[in-house]
Amino acid sequence: MQLVSKLAVKKICGTINPKSIDTKKLLCTIIGSVVGSKIVSTTYGDSTAFMGTFEGTNLDTGETFKSNVCYLPSIAEVPLAVAVAKIKESEKIINFACKIGVMPADTQVGYEYFIEYNTSDDDLSDPLAESRQLLDKTSKPKLVKSKK
Repeated sequence: MQLVSKLAVKKICGTINPKSIDTKKLLCTIIGSVVGSKIVSTTYGDSTAFMGTFEGTNLDTGETFKSNVCYLPSIAEVPLAVAVAKIKESEKIINFACKIGVMPADTQVGYEYFIEYNTSDDDLSDPLAESRQLLDKTSKPKLVKSKK
């Protein structure tokens, strides 16, 4: 296991060659316990740096990396950032496990990430769950006929 300053897909798997992506493929797993986050500026724009304890494994080589800082692809970053915003209020820890992969796409880089999540925060798997409950509590709108 290698201890690294920051954990990211590129650190775990290296640079992704878009020409090698011809089908959906899992690249790595990342597990962690998140205690906080901060927005940082990178060469690719603003990104969320998650703080805590993280471990990433390359699914091709079995190589494992460990860090106290983790960066995720945006598809994985947003739902976790929402859950972390909630923990700032309650001071709890978010434990998560995810598998990150790539699939061919008509994008500038030729691929896009996909993610499979498991987490200790139920709202992360369905961030609209609470909103759906609120909707169920509202009365149905009434149709009003217009007067001619």
